[in-house]
Amino acid sequence: MKNFLPFLIFLFANSVSVKADVIITGIVDGTLSGGLPKAIELYVCDTEDLSNWSLCRSSNGGAFGSDFTLSGTYTNQYVYLTNNAAGFASIFGSFGDFANVIVSGNISGNGNDGFALKNAGGTVVDMVWEANSSNYYLDSYAYRLSGTGPNPVFDAAEWAAPGNNILDGLTAAQIGSAVPFGTYAKALLSVELLDFTATPKTNSIQLDWVTLSESDAHSFIIEKSTDGLTFRSSATIAANGNNTQPTNYKWEDKRPEIGANYYRLKSTDTDGSFIYSDIVVAKFEVEGNTMTVLTNLSEQAISVSFSKEADKPVQLSIYHLSGQLAQQSTIQNTTEVETINIAELPQGMYLITAKIDAELMTKQFMKF
Repeated sequence: MKNFLPFLIFLFANSVSVKADVIITGIVDGTLSGGLPKAIELYVCDTEDLSNWSLCRSSNGGAFGSDFTLSGTYTNQYVYLTNNAAGFASIFGSFGDFANVIVSGNISGNGNDGFALKNAGGTVVDMVWEANSSNYYLDSYAYRLSGTGPNPVFDAAEWAAPGNNILDGLTAAQIGSAVPFGTYAKALLSVELLDFTATPKTNSIQLDWVTLSESDAHSFIIEKSTDGLTFRSSATIAANGNNTQPTNYKWEDKRPEIGANYYRLKSTDTDGSFIYSDIVVAKFEVEGNTMTVLTNLSEQAISVSFSKEADKPVQLSIYHLSGQLAQQSTIQNTTEVETINIAELPQGMYLITAKIDAELMTKQFMKF
């Protein structure tokens, strides 16, 4: 069996805050002169400095391009990104949260442009549409369903999209009424997640997370990915349920993939609502096993040892230099030195091989 030398890399700090502070909640592609309004709505949970956040765009189905940094500090407010502040205000007004406007030419997209939101560590935490040339909200809008998100992978089931060209022929006032900006309701989470980390072990990766409090929490679904985009469920851990004190959880991935292993938590409530954590990633690199063979003259035996532990059977074979098999045996582990009796072998040079799955190690020894 091949063994792995794991080392952990993070896309962000070693101690990770996983509270999703910013969510993409809506997008509109207008039909008025100049394509107005073109805007993206964000919802900022608690207090967050958006200068630590950025957005990147997939134009007409192309790859996501360079990031553009946001700005301003907001607390439990909607924030609107637009390419034309005056045009936006003429449709939605400039009172209340509609005054929270960030202007960027990057919002001059069409109905097939995707946008990805990144946190301070550069990790994608939410997305609306994707790198897909099909029109999704052309001359129309898409709005996130209350209680969903954020989600680093676009999921149409989390969005309400009435179809393309729905805004054609409408006046500014009618567009302002049709687009449901400002109506998203953040899920009242039953779990406040304090910390989520991944730590490599000998042949596994251990996930640890801490909840600060829980109320009617149901479970934690651990999702895993090898590319950071497509996740699958790997395990479900029951939540404590109701607790006002910090609670520690752990789970061990005993089948890590070679290379990067991405993980996220899906915290679910008893009413079926859920939210995703940020993503942590641990990387494993392959390190080959080595075999050492020592000849014991007094006992007519050889001692075989391995640099790494193997948890599968190891087939040991001794060959004459002509290639003829001399003797063969199987051991169940490589944690201790294995002594092989060679008293029946004639004097001469031999080859010993150790086969563990597809890995084959070979050494030469002399029988005196």
